[in-house]
Amino acid sequence: MRKLLDVLFGTEREERRIGLLTIAILVLTMLVTGGVIFAVLAQQLRAELENGLVRILHDRTALFHHEVNTGIDIASSIANRRPHVTKLMSAIHDGSGKLETRREIGRVLNTIQRDQKSSAIALYDVRGDLVASSGEFLRTPFAVSLRHPEKTSLLWRDGYYLNVTTTMRLNGAADGAEIGTVKLEYPLADMTRAFLNYHGLGETGEIALCAALSAEQMSCFPTRHRPQPFDSARHVKGTPTPLSEALDGKKGSVATLDYREHEVLDAFQPAGDSGLGMAVKIDTAELTQPIRAHFLWIAPFLATLLALGFALLRWQVGPIVREMVASRSRLKQSHDEVLASHAALLNTNQALMEADAKVREVEADNDRQMNALADANVRMALFYASMERVREADESLTKNGEMEAFCHGIVSNAMSLTSAHYGALGVFGADGNLASFVTEGIDAETRTRLGNLPTGKGLLGAFYHEGKIVRVDDIAADPRACGFPPNHPPMKSLIGVPIGAGSTNHGVLYLADKDNGVPFTDNDELLMDMLGMEIGLVLQRYDLLNTLRVTNQTLQTEREEQRVLITRLEEAQNQLLQSEKMASIGQLAAGVAHEINNPIGYVNSNLGSLDTYIQSIFNVVAAYELAENAITDSTALSSVQAAKQAADLEFLREDISALMAESRDGITRVKKIVQDLKDFSHVDEAEWQWTDLHSGIDTTLNIVWNELKYKTEVIKEYGNLPEVNCFPSQLNQVFMNLLVNAGHAIETRGTITIRTGAEGERVWVEIADSGKGIAPEHLTRIFEPFFTTKPVGTGTGLGLSLSYGIIQKHNGHIEVESVIGNGTMFRVWLPVQQGTTINLSPRQ
Repeated sequence: MRKLLDVLFGTEREERRIGLLTIAILVLTMLVTGGVIFAVLAQQLRAELENGLVRILHDRTALFHHEVNTGIDIASSIANRRPHVTKLMSAIHDGSGKLETRREIGRVLNTIQRDQKSSAIALYDVRGDLVASSGEFLRTPFAVSLRHPEKTSLLWRDGYYLNVTTTMRLNGAADGAEIGTVKLEYPLADMTRAFLNYHGLGETGEIALCAALSAEQMSCFPTRHRPQPFDSARHVKGTPTPLSEALDGKKGSVATLDYREHEVLDAFQPAGDSGLGMAVKIDTAELTQPIRAHFLWIAPFLATLLALGFALLRWQVGPIVREMVASRSRLKQSHDEVLASHAALLNTNQALMEADAKVREVEADNDRQMNALADANVRMALFYASMERVREADESLTKNGEMEAFCHGIVSNAMSLTSAHYGALGVFGADGNLASFVTEGIDAETRTRLGNLPTGKGLLGAFYHEGKIVRVDDIAADPRACGFPPNHPPMKSLIGVPIGAGSTNHGVLYLADKDNGVPFTDNDELLMDMLGMEIGLVLQRYDLLNTLRVTNQTLQTEREEQRVLITRLEEAQNQLLQSEKMASIGQLAAGVAHEINNPIGYVNSNLGSLDTYIQSIFNVVAAYELAENAITDSTALSSVQAAKQAADLEFLREDISALMAESRDGITRVKKIVQDLKDFSHVDEAEWQWTDLHSGIDTTLNIVWNELKYKTEVIKEYGNLPEVNCFPSQLNQVFMNLLVNAGHAIETRGTITIRTGAEGERVWVEIADSGKGIAPEHLTRIFEPFFTTKPVGTGTGLGLSLSYGIIQKHNGHIEVESVIGNGTMFRVWLPVQQGTTINLSPRQ
């Protein structure tokens, strides 16, 4: 050291002392500067890594919610928004469904499973018995139950699965009768890929998802270092683990020791309201590796500066120091230069700290933007939920007409959507007067003391008359305000939106005072505007329905008056009208069949053309997909891919094909019904014809099937019949009367058996039921005109009388046998060839 000082400053004692002090100052300055730079960089890097862990945690939590909600929505769609499935399950529920019904349900479930990419679907009846299923459910998977929604579990078997069980109700209505249960197992493929993708978590980072077993134990899904599900303690040495904190509803980040006794940085938070906790962690050693890497270039940098300082001392400061010993003035001058150098270093340090502050401001701004985006997502989810509740309230209002309950529900939804403390809804009638006014946030006692609010004055009246959305941040400063009435709670901010559709204004929705006293925002204004338009449409429909009800009531009254006036005339003319009615029905059926055939032909032809056009469109789309690789503009390519993802082309291809097939099946069924109507009426056949009785029976059965299918099982035991010379439409009328009467005789559940046969030159048709039977004293009178055992107003007593006349006209006769409690049998005998004399002895 002494030789170094001698080289730099000379051999004089004073010169060496000054040189030693100068070197010490230089080294200390370098060390302080390097330490400050290292500390700033280390703090910045650590903050960036912590923010990265939190972002990964937020992303995985959002994905978890999305995947779970997707599976729940699929199960709800199967249970309540697929009329075909509901109709089939209703048949199973009321006992009319057969084996073919269950097979049809199975085919529908196969289609749904394929379309929705679920692993298994099953339908159970109300007794819990399996009706049909598609796919295989996981056997003994690792599973945890989610707190919300109920009957939902998260499973693991080489990946995440969601198991959802939901109730199927009649007609898909929330208050409908329970007709079965839907069980869905849905693979969470995106969640599995995301949770097993450790990009951004280095070599040691992992993601954990756990559920609480008790206050001391939790059960966890596989992680990076534990490839199988495992149980873990919630406390280590009396301290709750980060995952235990997440299960208790807390969130944050902390440096701690993990189960491997490694120091880690752990970010944690609850997985929404599912009851699960989620954590993302990475080893501290891996986090500090970038810091050490920065130190590797800081140390050489400082060493270089120190070497330059020594060189400067050798070539510049050394001679100066020697001259300072000789001259105090020159010593002072050198000392000032050293102070100036030190000040420059301090300025450099200050600049570094200012840069660090700017970096912190940028990070804070990014955090605010992320929080704003998350808040916007929550608000949109609340808005969609509110729209769904508005639609439910619309259905309730349409069904029950309870305007006040509807208004309370709307105000509560709006308050939840905007975090408002108070809300009110004023609905005005067509005359401009207040028809209904409800409030929320004000207790009943205060509301009673307030009485009727002056809605036509002040800000409330101004909102209604201006007919546009208005936002007031300070009520007291607004010139339109007229103060609050006595006992009214104080309010500062207010937002009002007109309730209307088009140019019609039905009222005004008011909200006051957000949480924490902040004013209403542009987002609140936008959401309220959309909510106001939706409510306006609901009220407009309600007014139209009320008008329709009043008109209908008037028509019903007039109709009742007319019915009373013509009752006596109808009683005298029933026999004639019945005969004329059947002729008119035949003409109407033929006319309807003819008129329907033309548009059905157009629709069928258009469906074929539409199928061709759709295939052409999909071919063009496929060509565009092949051309995507040629797009060099990344912005345009991202836009195209986003549009494809939003449209879900693969689903559209499959769903459109299924819809077209269902449409063609519907057209075929309509054409069959039209043909049955024509066959049933035979209005253009006024002469004796040779016809197949089996065809007439089947056509008639198809016409009356809607009245029989819910409580009867029809059994056909047809024999070999020749064609019969007859009036087909008249015999169809006889078969219809006998089938309808058989259905009416069955009170709960029973069978109708149709048998046919031939004996020589005559044929017979037998229709037997398992109903309640006919009393013996009534058997001799059933063919008399106007005789009926049905309640007043439910039967004319002409059906069997007309049938008896038709059979006599055909030179045939009817036999009847009946046993009380066992059922009734009618047998119709007809000659094959008219004009042939056949001696028959009718029996009853």
